[in-house]
Amino acid sequence: MSGLARVPSNLTNVDMKDPYAKYTEENLLSYLKSLKEIKKPKLFSWKNYSNTGFGLLGYILQKKTNLTYEELVNKYITDPLGMKSTYVNVPENKIKLFVSGHNELLEKTPYLLLLSSMNGAGALESTAP
Repeated sequence: MSGLARVPSNLTNVDMKDPYAKYTEENLLSYLKSLKEIKKPKLFSWKNYSNTGFGLLGYILQKKTNLTYEELVNKYITDPLGMKSTYVNVPENKIKLFVSGHNELLEKTPYLLLLSSMNGAGALESTAP
C-alpha cells in the first residue's frame, strides 16, 4: 500500500513471462522522477498491492546498506532462521530440487530473472531441503 502503481508505468515492451528481466536501475529511477503525486490508499485492498513498492523497498535497502539483495536476505532472514533452501540466485547444483511454476494454461513458466532494481518484488526461490 505504498501508493505506487502495481507495476511501473515505464515497464513496456516486455516478455510477460519475465517482465522485470530487463528493468534496470535507470528504468526505476526514471519512473520515480516521472511521478507527479503519490496518493496513499486509506484502506487495504489487493487492488492497491504494488510490486513497484516492494521492488523500491529492496532497492533502497541495498543502497542504504551497500549490500546486495541476496546478502541482505541471507544476513537478516535465511541465515538466522536456518533456511538453507531459499535463494535469490539458485545455485546450478540446486536447480533440480525446484519445481517449475505453471501459468493458467498449465504451461511451465521460467523462474523470474529480476534485476537488482526490482528484487524486492519477488526474487526469492524456496524449496524443501
